[in-house]
Amino acid sequence: MPHYDYDKDYPFAAFITNLGKYNEGFLVGEWVKFPTTAEELKKVFERIGIGAKDGFGQTYEEWFITDYDCYVDGLYDLLGEYANLDELNYLASKLDDMSQDEYKRFQAAMKIGDHTGSIQELINLTENLDCYNVYSNIHDHDDLGRYYIEELDAIQVPEHLRNYIDYEAYGRDIALEESGQFTDLGYVRDTGRASRGSIESPLHKRNKNFWTKVQSRIWQPTLPMIWTSFSGSTTRSMPLSTRRNMRRRKKSTRI
Repeated sequence: MPHYDYDKDYPFAAFITNLGKYNEGFLVGEWVKFPTTAEELKKVFERIGIGAKDGFGQTYEEWFITDYDCYVDGLYDLLGEYANLDELNYLASKLDDMSQDEYKRFQAAMKIGDHTGSIQELINLTENLDCYNVYSNIHDHDDLGRYYIEELDAIQVPEHLRNYIDYEAYGRDIALEESGQFTDLGYVRDTGRASRGSIESPLHKRNKNFWTKVQSRIWQPTLPMIWTSFSGSTTRSMPLSTRRNMRRRKKSTRI
């Protein structure tokens, strides 16, 4: 298991909400840490009223994700209200199985925007981490040029002439040629071999009957901001995009 932010022992948690209750003006939901099990999710659905009937005899069948607590840098903005729980669980399992080096490659690939269009693409990315090289000690074109000349001997330059080399210009050419990018993790190079095929989650195969029973088509309700009571405390429900902006401001002030 890699080292997640704030020393957490799980990559992210999702607040799963009863959509029917939400439409009635009540925030009824529960935090779920991922990865989890089908059995635990079934208990969560029971506790938040999925499968129960309302006052008119209609069954609460739909749910959506109100918010995330994410401890993988860069992942929060890639998760949405409509996320498939099976895919979320499989992604979390793949993250838990990573070595620290694989985790660094995963974060670097996300920072350069590769395979981040959907959770399926993120899962696919976890299967192709060997396609990324991360050079943590290279932070700019000058560093890159020096690395290629002094460490890799890409160009044979006599020692007495090295002070006359424009390392920055050479590094700029290298980065352009191999489509490398600089991130706060260092210089990231995609070898270009990463597959863009989709991967079906083995968890989905094992629990197909369960997921067929409990999953339903999720849609995002357009509702005004409401105040509601949940678990004995007052909670404010707002669109996920609004909470993300607030979270960014909060994170910028966190020590």
